[in-house]
Amino acid sequence: MKSYYRFVSIVTTLTALILIVSCSQKEEDIEVTDNEPVKQIDLADPSDSLIYEMVGVDSMTVLDVLLQQYDVKYMSSLQGAYVTRIDDVPNEGGYFWMYSVNGEMGAVACDKYTTKEGDRIRWHYRMAGTLQM
Repeated sequence: MKSYYRFVSIVTTLTALILIVSCSQKEEDIEVTDNEPVKQIDLADPSDSLIYEMVGVDSMTVLDVLLQQYDVKYMSSLQGAYVTRIDDVPNEGGYFWMYSVNGEMGAVACDKYTTKEGDRIRWHYRMAGTLQM
């Protein structure tokens, strides 16, 4: 029982961290016209060393769209799914995966956000505590 409360505490802390980090998100426009995944590496901006970009589909969650195009590992919790790895890039060294839709950071877990046709989904590989984007 003690380990259950510890797990819930860790997931709650990670969720709060994601919300804090997402408050000052700044997006640059990249046009995506089809549902081909896009990997973008921007060495000039260390807060986002890797971005995966894709287009939303009506009635699919952000996680569903991601799972269609990449090899993904995630944890399920009371708050929802938490992505721990996309392709060969795991959460490690203080970096973790978080998503945005149409330039707004996700306020709910990726399996709770239902996309619409044409939504621009971006998965960001971020350092924990990076407030200036």
